[in-house]
Amino acid sequence: MTEQTAVPEGLVEQLRRFDANARWANLHEWGLQRYKGRFVAVDGEELIGVADSEADLRMRFPGRPALYVAFVSPPELDWIL
Repeated sequence: MTEQTAVPEGLVEQLRRFDANARWANLHEWGLQRYKGRFVAVDGEELIGVADSEADLRMRFPGRPALYVAFVSPPELDWIL
């Protein structure tokens, strides 16, 4: 018998908003290239901040659980995994 844990109220909506913000950033990847080498913050499916560090953006926008922060890497950068 498994024990079920209740999903915290608002979590599903928060995850949906985070996903929408991430999708927006991916759709606008080329437009964000002007910020290459920096971090961008997206909320409400719009760019709301640019900084040199993720920590700076998180401090500037506290209390935004769906905030999506991404590093804008140059398109010529090859990632090797």
